[in-house]
This record gives sequence, structure tokens and C-alpha cells, in this order.
Amino acid sequence: AQLDNEFYTARNSLIPAEVDVTQEVDEAYEKLKKSGRLPEGVPREKIIARLTEDRKAWKRAAVPGQPLIWEFQNVKPLDLNQSLFIRFKYDVSVNPPDLQVYSRWAVGDDRQYPPDVEIFDRKDTIRTFCEIEVPANVVAEDGYLAVGFLNVPLNNTVVIFPPEDGLEVLYQADTFIANFIRAVLLILFRLIFLACLGILASTFLSFPVAILLCLVILFTATVSGFVIESFDFLSENISGVYSYTIKPIIRLLPQFDKFNPNTFLVPARLLSWSEVAKVAVFPPWWGCGGDMICIKAVLLLLLAVLIFSFREIARIII
Repeated sequence: AQLDNEFYTARNSLIPAEVDVTQEVDEAYEKLKKSGRLPEGVPREKIIARLTEDRKAWKRAAVPGQPLIWEFQNVKPLDLNQSLFIRFKYDVSVNPPDLQVYSRWAVGDDRQYPPDVEIFDRKDTIRTFCEIEVPANVVAEDGYLAVGFLNVPLNNTVVIFPPEDGLEVLYQADTFIANFIRAVLLILFRLIFLACLGILASTFLSFPVAILLCLVILFTATVSGFVIESFDFLSENISGVYSYTIKPIIRLLPQFDKFNPNTFLVPARLLSWSEVAKVAVFPPWWGCGGDMICIKAVLLLLLAVLIFSFREIARIII
């Protein structure tokens, strides 16, 4: 049963919506500025980023006796007779003696009285991922789900849910077979791109050089996301040179690391048809994070046909 719930499935993931702390951050920055406590030599952007990170973390922190409530919409389990999972990880201000935290969880619909919720009293290890299995029928008919957490006073420490991976709701949204088929399509898109690239390279390069070019582009596309992000850590002078030379060229390549099938199949996360469409045809400038691998492959193939049409295959000698 555990294997079916955690591997042979396709679970959708919902995380709490980010809290807007812009006003609080601006007020905190102005207060530091007026009191003369701004760090010297630190750009304003870095100070704002640090204040924003601190404020977001504080919004997901609970002192002893304080509750936290997260609300989720459009929760649509595939089967209400199965289970959904609350996956969480604690951080604390002061480590407990046994490195464990007591808690009380309430999951369900709290919009009515009495609330239709399931109660769970737990003791979990800090800084370790834990899961609570909850019957899927606690989800309201309109897809509403509330997750409540109480920092039991017995803890005597502040409990913090990290903004990146502190809490998420997991529920089965599709079958493993359908998810596997979509993952195979992602691999097929890579092969289509490499095949078109090989055809293009063969029109103007020798066989060994064409193989070398394809391998270099394959490796670059596999780590292109990391390379593009690394430009942000360069100094302003060097970053300006790379931004107008190498960075545009790398952006033209597919980002294989951004849509890796393993990131969906191994943790049993849902790979939706919309994600497959983004990889295949949606351009990145639409704001949806697309990669349009198939469009790039077609362009390579058309360029190969154009070059090949001007090649002289053989000359007739009489």
C-alpha cells in the first residue's frame, strides 16, 4: 500500500500561497535607515531581499500555543475513498532536548460549526520530512481544504515552517500509467530535437565533427538552467559581457534540466498535459516557462533542408 501511495501514483502538489510582505519590508527598511542601522557597503536590493526572507519566515512561525492555518482551493482527489498526505518539515529557534516537536493538526473543512475536520496529535523529529495520511473525503465538495497546526505549549520553542519546503498537500490526481506515458513523451521530444540537430549538422560538417557538435549541445542543454542562473552571481562588468554574448545563445537551446522526467516519476509527482504542451510548443516569452522543443526541432529541420538544397551532391560528367 505504501508503494502504491508513494511511487505507483501521480500526486499533485499544493503549497501555501505566498504572503505579500512588501509593505512590512518597506517599513522595516525605512526604520533601519532612520536609525542609522543599515549595513555599510551592502546594496539596497540585498537588504530588501534579506528582510523579505525574514518576514516570510516569520509569517510561517508559531510561538508556543499559537495556531497556524493554511487554506487550499481546487483540491480534487482522483478517488475520495483513498488518502491525501500533508507533507511538512519543522525548523525551530531552540532545539528540544530530544530533537522532537509535539503538535496538533486539524485537516478538513473549518467553515462550518462544528468544523468537519480530522484531528492528529503527533510528535515528529525536527528538520526531517514527515507525512500525515488523511482520508481524502475530508475535502469539501467545492475543493476547499484547511490545514491547521498548533504549536503545543509543551514545546517551549518557536516552530518554523521553511518557505521553500515547509508544507505541502499531496493527493492522487492521475494514474501512474498516464503519468509514465507523459514522461516518455518528454524523452521523445529530446530525441526529436537531437535527430533534427544531427540532420542539420550532417549537411555542412564531417561525421566526427557533427558528432562532437551534437554531444556539446546535448551537454550544454542538460545544464543550461544552471549556466543561465550562474550569470546572476558574476560581477556587473563581467555579467554585462556574458549577458549580450553567451547568455542569448544558451537561451536558444532547450533546457533539458528544467523538464527532467525523473523529477516527476521518482517522487510520484503529477506531470500534467499542460506541462507537456509547455515543453513541446509554448515559447518562454509567454510567461508560462515554456521551452518549445518541437518548434526548435522543426526550425533545425527546415534549416537543414535549406542548406541541403544548395549542396551539390554529384556532378554529371559526359
